[in-house]
Amino acid sequence: MARLGLNSTSALLLLALIGAPACSDDSEASETMNEGGTEAGSTGMPATTGPAASTGVVETDSGSADESSTGSDSDDGPQPSGPDNAIDPAAPGPYQVGVMTVEFVDPTREDGRTLVTEIWYPATDDAIGMDTVTYAPEDIFRPDAIEVLGNDITSQIVTTAVRDAPMRSDDGPYPVVFFSHGSGGIRMQSTYYTVDMASHGYVVVSPDHIGNTLSDIIVTGDLTTADLAESLGNRPLDLSFVREELELLEAGDPLSEIMDFEHVGVTGHSFGALTSLRWMGQGADVDAVVAQAPPSMELNWLAISTPLADFTTPIQLQVGGTDLTLPAETNADTVWEAASEPRSRMTLSNAGHFTFSDMCSLNIADIEAVAELGVSSALEDGCTKENTDPEIAGAAIRHYGIGFFNVYLRGSTPTLDLLTQEAGEAIAGDLVTWEAEL
Repeated sequence: MARLGLNSTSALLLLALIGAPACSDDSEASETMNEGGTEAGSTGMPATTGPAASTGVVETDSGSADESSTGSDSDDGPQPSGPDNAIDPAAPGPYQVGVMTVEFVDPTREDGRTLVTEIWYPATDDAIGMDTVTYAPEDIFRPDAIEVLGNDITSQIVTTAVRDAPMRSDDGPYPVVFFSHGSGGIRMQSTYYTVDMASHGYVVVSPDHIGNTLSDIIVTGDLTTADLAESLGNRPLDLSFVREELELLEAGDPLSEIMDFEHVGVTGHSFGALTSLRWMGQGADVDAVVAQAPPSMELNWLAISTPLADFTTPIQLQVGGTDLTLPAETNADTVWEAASEPRSRMTLSNAGHFTFSDMCSLNIADIEAVAELGVSSALEDGCTKENTDPEIAGAAIRHYGIGFFNVYLRGSTPTLDLLTQEAGEAIAGDLVTWEAEL
């Protein structure tokens, strides 16, 4: 594809995203699932949630979890949030979670662009007691990156999902939410969020944006401005292509049967937040956007002519008050000022840029010793003892993010009563600020 022409200001804005990369953070001929639904060359190990996944229940002014946020089995089976009820979005939802890895190939783009994609989904109760997925180095890194790193890497991401668990269909189909990782991130970079989202009744789809992943950083040693500019154009196309391929699955395919493309959301971190906003701005049919630690409007809206204020798609921003990579005052604040209602913003005053990911759980010392990428110093932006505790941060992120999707994708009007300043304070005290015009 043609690379975008960037002026010097835009180039500098793109360079500002290099901090995220180094550390975190229509065609007929596409290849979909390999046999067994796993990625070619993967370990086939089970996969699942990050360190902040299970925080328990949160009391709010709307009532305790016992009253309004049970998420437990009833005579009619597990009850997710819906038009007549609201369950606690911070805690794991009522469903077991399965995960599959699918490889899509877009032959219309250079070299047949391959998009390895993680899909988390509601699973049947058969998943109870089954082995859960821990993403090992061979799952996190491509073979060429492993070759650079050697065989002594111990990084892993522990989750609560079950590899290829039977898909739940008796109360589907489920809304679909696309997740876009940060620059130099990975598709499973935020499992504390994506896995729990699936447990609340969503199919969550997360592709690796090839050319802009952690493996690319390790292999090349850096991402150039040209690489980032190319990724700016490629990422929304990646989401559109994966969506089209999923919508083209034949009737009767189990995955096809559980996806509701009438209710679609998109969310992402850093460059993934930009991807989410640009995808919407370029005309994608989405019903809600949650953008975590986004860059400035100048970059988000590069070459998009329709003002953000003209869009009525509900937008939520999630912001770190101590974000050093993309400080809020020159980045997220500009998006907030440009957006129209319905809009909301959750700020964690002591969160850094990478608080919004699982990247802090990787054994960065291993990677740093081999690749000399400067990763350790970059991860100080969100991964230190001075930053919000990951369990507390994860609970707040899920409460407002999943709760927002419950309102706009699951039609759970009662959930609005849970999205309050008081609810945030019950989770994280005075670290949370919630602003909403919904």
